[in-house]
Amino acid sequence: IALNSNFVLANIPIVGEKLEAFVYSQAGKLTDYKTIIGDSVEDNDVKVILNEVILDEGQLLISSTFHTKLEGDDLAYNWFTDINVYIDGQKIQLGGGGGPQEITESYINYFWAADIGHIDLQKEKSIRIVFNDLRRSDSDKMLKGKWAFKFKASGENLIANSKKIPIHHRFTLDSGQEIELEQLILTPVSSKLDFKMNNIYDDVYFKIEDEHGVEIQQTFGSYSNYENNYENYNRFAAIK
Repeated sequence: IALNSNFVLANIPIVGEKLEAFVYSQAGKLTDYKTIIGDSVEDNDVKVILNEVILDEGQLLISSTFHTKLEGDDLAYNWFTDINVYIDGQKIQLGGGGGPQEITESYINYFWAADIGHIDLQKEKSIRIVFNDLRRSDSDKMLKGKWAFKFKASGENLIANSKKIPIHHRFTLDSGQEIELEQLILTPVSSKLDFKMNNIYDDVYFKIEDEHGVEIQQTFGSYSNYENNYENYNRFAAIK
């Protein structure tokens, strides 16, 4: 166990154009779990393409491309957009992480993992994703726009190839912080360790190793307050 008082939810490494690279998976391995969109919306001379999404346990992975006309100093900065996600008409407000993967004069590849909480992935969901504005990381420049997409997706196939491993192990740190490891959820996309904490003094993250002692790459973790208890998770790459 390691303690980190500066845990940042959005600290996700972005390493490729396809969602497989976003979650450290082999190219083409997640094809059966994707919803390919390919739709485009244009506003204020900026065209956005929603490439593909994956409904995973507790998260919606989003791959998009902004077609822009950047030049000069613009190429020296990162660019970010505000993303709103609606599932079955309800706005999801649980956070997420990601950002630009590649920035050129003509396009920005943008990945995002939206935290969607506990929903039934076996039922088809009506999903709406709205991208709001594109701003330079120094906040000195913004490309105004609103790009909205509607589609349906299901995680039924992913759930059929997932499993939950109960843990139910409790321990207490020297600080008096109480931790309960609840379960490990293994999907073709990620490995999610659920745990609860009480008497919280520090953020906590864990390391997971496979049967060969090889550490599994961590992606990001989050915590939310539910009925005075803190329900947490750490998310890792899928265990092969």
